[in-house]
Amino acid sequence: MKIGFIGGGTMGEALIKSIITKGVALPKDITVSDISQKRRDVLKKCYGVTVTASNKEAAGKAEVVVLAIKPQEMNTVLPELAKLTVKQVVLSIAAGVTIDTIRKGFKTCGCGQGNAQHACANRRRDDRMDGYA
Repeated sequence: MKIGFIGGGTMGEALIKSIITKGVALPKDITVSDISQKRRDVLKKCYGVTVTASNKEAAGKAEVVVLAIKPQEMNTVLPELAKLTVKQVVLSIAAGVTIDTIRKGFKTCGCGQGNAQHACANRRRDDRMDGYA
């Protein structure tokens, strides 16, 4: 499974670690975008994932796109993801951001006419995954 992470902060890293540790995906199948070069370097070194400064690149070939960004960044990021297709699933772990807000964000950028499926992951501890799920 190809996974694209938009945001590689603490929450994103926790998911990446669990996904790799539990064998859900291989590091080569995970691409992470982050605005911080330092964070990209850490994630590449620690987990062997592909890193980029481009949200479009991280989401481009992903089957699952994880929005691991701060809520206030959502309006900036969603237009960058205008090329998502119906085959891509979007998961958001942004606190307080509803699926409806994400749908509206996609409509604003012109890609919300049924192009993307949306699912939501709650921020909660899941002992089965030894991390966040």
